Amino acid sequence: MSAPGERRGRLASRLGLAAGSALLLYWAVPPERLTWLAWIALVPLLMAIVSAASARQAFACGWLFGTLLAALSMPWLEPTIQRYAGLPSALSIALHALVVAQTGLVWALFAPLVWQLRRRAPTLPMMLVVPVMLCGVEFLVPTLFDWNLGFTQAASPWITQVADVGGVLAVSFFLAMVNGCLFDVVDAAVRRRALPWRSVACTLSLVAAAACYAQWRIAEIDHARAAAPKLRIGVVQANLGLAEARDVALGETHLQRFLAKSRQLQARGAELILWSETTYPFAVLRGSTGEAPNIVLPRLADQLHVPLLLGANTIAGLADSDTVYNSAILLAPDGQSLGVYDKHLLFPLGEYVPLASVLPVLNEWFPGRRYSSGTDRNPLVWGAARMGLLICMEDRFPDFVRGLAPLRPNLLVAIGSDAQFGAPAAPQQHHALAVFRSIEMRLDFVRASFNGVSAIIDAAGRVTVQTRAVDPDALPDVRAYGLTGTVALLEGPGSIYSRYGDVFAWLNLCVGLGLLVASRRRGRA
Repeated sequence: MSAPGERRGRLASRLGLAAGSALLLYWAVPPERLTWLAWIALVPLLMAIVSAASARQAFACGWLFGTLLAALSMPWLEPTIQRYAGLPSALSIALHALVVAQTGLVWALFAPLVWQLRRRAPTLPMMLVVPVMLCGVEFLVPTLFDWNLGFTQAASPWITQVADVGGVLAVSFFLAMVNGCLFDVVDAAVRRRALPWRSVACTLSLVAAAACYAQWRIAEIDHARAAAPKLRIGVVQANLGLAEARDVALGETHLQRFLAKSRQLQARGAELILWSETTYPFAVLRGSTGEAPNIVLPRLADQLHVPLLLGANTIAGLADSDTVYNSAILLAPDGQSLGVYDKHLLFPLGEYVPLASVLPVLNEWFPGRRYSSGTDRNPLVWGAARMGLLICMEDRFPDFVRGLAPLRPNLLVAIGSDAQFGAPAAPQQHHALAVFRSIEMRLDFVRASFNGVSAIIDAAGRVTVQTRAVDPDALPDVRAYGLTGTVALLEGPGSIYSRYGDVFAWLNLCVGLGLLVASRRRGRA
């Protein structure tokens, strides 16, 4: 084989290793259950990166890995864009490809950084290099759905407890560290060198420390939950298709469906009932919840004799009908409104059009309903419960949820839809990301989804009860689900992460920059 042919062959083998690594990690991504694969899946990728002939080749290997992983994990995104934003197929495919490529950028930047460090400082153990560089890049590069390596372990409370120190990035750190250590062992065997005992011993010690910390924190949380006031929650999951739910002519039928299920939950002891995002089928005039035409909000709670939290579209005034909010309304048993929370983080294209204020023509290119963003982070209060509210995708973003900490809520509540996703994979990934919010805030968490995964999660990130995701377009005439469970109203300091934020991420970033600078000086010397 000629020299150019040999180079092409080697590049193909490296890209093959990167692709194989992506396939391994894909089986650890929810809804797949082989979460243990995330602890070894990066080893082939690291082999491809280290053997790359240049930083450009390392970039290509990382970008292929990340893009392929995103494409395999998010096949639901393109049909979701069509459903939610009403875009033609060609445009939705282009946007899907753009999101997938941007998600792969995390690994595309990670790979050449690791390559540079390995080239300049080959004695540095990869069990140090890999976690530090990955956490730094995951922290710096935003992704649309806040997707990262750590969320693959949402169902593993023995390691997820470290998220109360460093967020989900702390879990990414341990996964990357173990993968780096395994690479050190494989590399030593291939090169016929002595086993890297220091790397192995350090990795095992840190993982053991994390597991011990997890057991201590879980025991501490269980003790606090046992002593805290309790509240029995009922959740109604509508299980309606997107078009069916938006049909105002069926509004009264939908209300009776929700009320019937809510009465069942009340009979099972529910002291507070939750309906999901935009469940109420009519627009509500703000400031006079029970006085607008065709609004029957007061009698909803009155029929149940328990407080009701529901999602609805609210309008700031008939004269300004364009000012519409995606809201959560808390009703007392007598029908009086106890408070309203408006969604802050609007979904692009579906709820607002980016740059439309600068280029109004974009509103014509992307038709659809437009919402205004909320301004206040007010908790909704009933009795001893001070509920920190989240709507739709807001529970995906740790920084946004952490913004509730100064308000000192004692319960997290998210009302969502997931109706636009269709396939069950997306709601399960959404649920996996949300699990970390309960750990980061050290609060019990109730999720009420329109047809996704509704659940009650305790402050240790353990799911105590949940429903399954439903695609009513694929399974029509599915009945509404009802979920009941007890939550603890925890008071306390929360967690290191809720108080101090991304200190762990910044620490990794500083260490990574220090390693790069030191290796560059060493290379010059």
